[in-house]
Amino acid sequence: TNNTTTTQDDESIILASGPDQRCKALLELRGPPAFGDDDDELSDETVDYYPNFHMTLLTVSQSLAIEFLCVLIISAYMVLRIGRDGFSLKRYFRKEIGWQNLTSRVALLLTILGLLSGMPSFDVRRELTTIMKLMPELLSILFLLFVVVVFYAWIGVVAFYDSPEGADSFSNLVEAMWTLWICVTTANYPDVMMASYNQSRMTVLYFVSFMMLTFFFMMNIILASVVNSYDNDTEAREKMLDEMIQHNLKQAFQLLCKEGTDRINRDTIMSLFLVLNEDFHDIRRIPPDNAKLLFAILDKDGSNTISEEEFMDFGNVLLLKFEKESEYKTLIETRYPQLYASEMYQ
Repeated sequence: TNNTTTTQDDESIILASGPDQRCKALLELRGPPAFGDDDDELSDETVDYYPNFHMTLLTVSQSLAIEFLCVLIISAYMVLRIGRDGFSLKRYFRKEIGWQNLTSRVALLLTILGLLSGMPSFDVRRELTTIMKLMPELLSILFLLFVVVVFYAWIGVVAFYDSPEGADSFSNLVEAMWTLWICVTTANYPDVMMASYNQSRMTVLYFVSFMMLTFFFMMNIILASVVNSYDNDTEAREKMLDEMIQHNLKQAFQLLCKEGTDRINRDTIMSLFLVLNEDFHDIRRIPPDNAKLLFAILDKDGSNTISEEEFMDFGNVLLLKFEKESEYKTLIETRYPQLYASEMYQ
């Protein structure tokens, strides 16, 4: 009785307070545990209904202020980007920027609207591009799923007419479609069929056939289509990246070659390493000793010059890491090298 009285008092206080106070009161609400032994019902133990570790929560005004600040920063960035194109929306969304850049700019606008807040622009662009490519293939499968749901809904309305099952879930075509759609997600299955199943065991044929056709077959087809689309898109991006790398390396080779020659000399490569160290901090610094080793690796024919075929490995060579071994040698290694190199000693 005391717990009931306390709960009623808490509810009256919550209803009489403002939104912030009601939210705080709900989060701090305590009462008897929902599950326990019969002996626990007589105890005065109370638990938190919404455990939050007593952490400080932002008020509505504070959260709105933070959201407004984020929108203000993104809006300022958008104004600067549009201003770079002379405050011309036509130039900002010009056709020459390509589909991927267009999706990134549309994603930035959606970010300002709060639809994609907190997601990196590159990730948004990539996912939007993949979804756009995926939609035509998915639409045909989703349309077939829609036809199956409508067909089974029509059968359900007719079969369960004037029955408890029909009154609860199949009263009309729209209600039946909604019931079956939830059934596809297994959120109401098998509870949805229990009313009719208790009257006739033959009802199981209707629901089981529907689940086998939609959940076990069509949903797996949709999943396979999505996975295949993402795999194909990943392979296409990797192929495009490789082609872009090869194209850029060929252009760089033409710029570094001296006129009338088709090879790059040693001094040019060493100067290139210096430029990378000074102007491109994203690339790991290349010490002079490592630069000589990298040139030696590139110069496969030993001509002290780099051909175009050898220069194509420039990007892979830059990823190499060198570790300097210690010059210290043990007594056994110095005095008895044969013993040190033997398999028994190793």
